Amino acid sequence: MSRRELQFLDAQDEDDASSSQSGSPSASEDETGYPSSDDDSPAVCGKKGHCAGFIGARYFDCPNKPCYLCGQSGHSTMTCPFRIDPGHGCSAAPGSNPTDGVQWEVLRREQGAAGAAAPGLPPQRKRWQVESAVLRLHDRRVVCLEFHPRNQNIVLSGSKGGRIAVWDMEKVYERTVYRSINFWLTSALKFAPGSDGLACATCSYDSTVKIFDVETGAATTLHTATPREWRGPVEEDGSWITQMAMDVMQGGIVVAGDNKGMLYFCDPRHSSAFATMQAHKKGTKVQLERVQSVAGNPVDANLLLTAGNDYAARLLDLRVLGGKQEAGAEVPRAELASLQHSKVINAAYFSPITGRKILTTSQDNRLRVWDYVYTSDQEPDRMIVHSNNFNRYLTPFRAEWDPKDLTERLIVCGRYISEDFGGVALHPVDLLDASTGELVSELVDPNLTTISPVNKLHPNQELIVSGNSRSLFVWRPAPDGELVRDIGLTASNSISDQLSLAAAAGYTFFDADESETPKKKAKFATGAPKTDDAGESTKKKPPRKRKKDEEGP
Repeated sequence: MSRRELQFLDAQDEDDASSSQSGSPSASEDETGYPSSDDDSPAVCGKKGHCAGFIGARYFDCPNKPCYLCGQSGHSTMTCPFRIDPGHGCSAAPGSNPTDGVQWEVLRREQGAAGAAAPGLPPQRKRWQVESAVLRLHDRRVVCLEFHPRNQNIVLSGSKGGRIAVWDMEKVYERTVYRSINFWLTSALKFAPGSDGLACATCSYDSTVKIFDVETGAATTLHTATPREWRGPVEEDGSWITQMAMDVMQGGIVVAGDNKGMLYFCDPRHSSAFATMQAHKKGTKVQLERVQSVAGNPVDANLLLTAGNDYAARLLDLRVLGGKQEAGAEVPRAELASLQHSKVINAAYFSPITGRKILTTSQDNRLRVWDYVYTSDQEPDRMIVHSNNFNRYLTPFRAEWDPKDLTERLIVCGRYISEDFGGVALHPVDLLDASTGELVSELVDPNLTTISPVNKLHPNQELIVSGNSRSLFVWRPAPDGELVRDIGLTASNSISDQLSLAAAAGYTFFDADESETPKKKAKFATGAPKTDDAGESTKKKPPRKRKKDEEGP
C-alpha cells in the first residue's frame, strides 16, 4: 500500500468530524434562498458570492450543482422529493400485500403455522429512545459491531485504533477493552453461525485474520497477507496489504477480503489461507480494487456476496472456486452475477432468514434491493434514495437487515444529512421498509448531535446499538404509556409525520474515558480488578441516572 493511500486511510477518521458540519458564520441567505458569503470565498463550484454545505443546522446546495441527495437538477436538498417523501419513485415488492398471490402462499407454507401471520405485514412504526450508553469507550471511531450469540446483553465493537471492546449493555459500567489483538483498524468482528460465543473472528488493517477468545483476549492468527513484522501504518514500498472485510461461513470457514481485491479462505485448523481468489479487478486508481464487504448466504453455503470499490457487487459460487478461468476471460469462473452500481459500494448483504434477497449500500445515495438472488444479474427491484454519501472522516454507512424479521423487510441505516429540529442539527438513524422504501421510524435524541454510521439490530431483542464516534448507544422502543420528556423541538420539514423530538426522562450512561485519566482513575477504581496485557477489565460503581434538567453528554 502506498504512502498516499495510507495517508488517505488515516485521514478519513478524525473523530471530531463525525459531528455536524457547519458553514461560515458570516453567511446569509439571498433572495434565491441560497446562502451568500460576505467574504467572497469560493464555493464548491469554484465561483464566488455564495457558499454551500451546513449553515447552522440547515444544509444548502451549491446553486450551480445538482441536488446533493438524489443527484438530480431542478431542486435543492431541502426540497428534494426523495427527502420529503421517502420511498418516492419506489415500486412496492410483489407480496408486500399480506394476501398477494403466489409469493405470500410460498412464504406461508415455508414458515408454517407459527409464522403464517407474519409474512407480508409491514414493519410496525414505533418511537425509539436511548436506554443506555457508554461514552468514549474507544480511542478512535467505532468501525464494527457484533452481538454475542449466547449472552444477549453483550456487544463487541472494534475501533479504528484496533481496539476491541466487550460491553455489557445491561450493567453498562462493565466493559473489557483488548488493545493487543489488532494493531490497526479492526475491520470486522464475526461469530460463526451456531457458535457458542467463546471465540470470535476478526480482521484488521494490520494485514491479519485472527480468532480470539472473548473472555481472555488470547488470539490465534489464521492468515497474514503481508508476512513480515508489523512496522506501523506507513509503508514506503507500497506493498502493505490491509484486510478490509470478513465473514464466517457455515462450517466455520473464515473469508476475508483485502485492499487489492483478493479473497482469502481460512480454516481455523490451519495457520494460513488454504485458497485465494481475485474477486475484484485491479486498477490504477488509488483504492479502486478494495473489497468493502464479504457476506455468506445464511441458507446456501455455496453462495458468497462481495462488494468493492470497482462499483460492482459480485455473486460467487464457491463450488467452482478452484476451477480454471477461461483464456481471455475478465471475470472469475465462480462469478454468477455482477451487480453494477454508479459509485463505490459500501456493503452488500443477503437477507438473514431465507437468503433470497440482496441489499446494497452505495455512495450514490442509493440503497438497492433485489427481491430474488437469482435475478441479481438484472436491474434492482427497488432503489431507495437515502443520504449515505459521506465525507472521508466517517466510517462508511452500511444498511443492514433486521435478523429477526421474518418478512425480511426491515432495514437500518444511519443518515448523513441532518434534520433541523428547532435549530438543532440531528442526524437520525433510519428504519426503512425494504419492500416499499418507506420510512418506518427515525431514531433521534437531543443528546446525540453527531453522526451514527454504524448501527446493528439485535438478533433476538427489540434493540439497536449505534456506534457514534467513540461511543455506543442502545436504543429500545419507548414502553406503551411511559411518559417521555418532550423538549419542544419539532423537525422542520421532517421526513417523518412531524413527530416532536422527545428524550427519555433519564437514561443510564457511563463515561469510560474518565477512568483513563490518572487524576480521575482513583475516583472510579473502587473494586476494579487489575489489568493485564491482553486487555483492561473494569467494574465500576453503579452509574447514575440522568436528571431531567441535566445537560447531555
